[in-house]
Amino acid sequence: VEARMASMASHFASVRDSVIHQLLALLAGALLVLLALFWLADRSIRRPLQQLRADMRNIAQSLQLNRPVAAQGRDEVADAARAFNQLLEAMRAALLAVRNSASQVGDSARQLNQAADASLSSSRTQIGHASGVAEAVEQISQGIARISERAGSVQTLADRTARIAG
Repeated sequence: VEARMASMASHFASVRDSVIHQLLALLAGALLVLLALFWLADRSIRRPLQQLRADMRNIAQSLQLNRPVAAQGRDEVADAARAFNQLLEAMRAALLAVRNSASQVGDSARQLNQAADASLSSSRTQIGHASGVAEAVEQISQGIARISERAGSVQTLADRTARIAG
């Protein structure tokens, strides 16, 4: 019985050692698979994110809104890149609209300036004409005053002549 127990203990120790070795091998394999998954995640997520961030910074610093970022694949990083490219397109369109509006405002300002210049010139001409009219009215008033004086003299002469003839 003791021999049988010793044999069983030996067999149990052998099975235990075999299970431990298999578990260690399985653990090492799982660790390798885990490392491979981390490497793939790094390669497929972190690197593209770093590239996208670098491209976004370059565009922000250079203000080259006509340079889209690379958007390859069907993952979240590629979706973010496509969304960023749509944002760039919207910004380009908005800047173009602002440029066109600024051009229209400039054209309107030039037209208003020309109209103001024409109005100023017309006002100066009218002031000149008004001065001429005022001078003419003054001369007419002086002429009427002289005529009135002479008419009084003529009346006096006519009265004298009528008395002498009388």
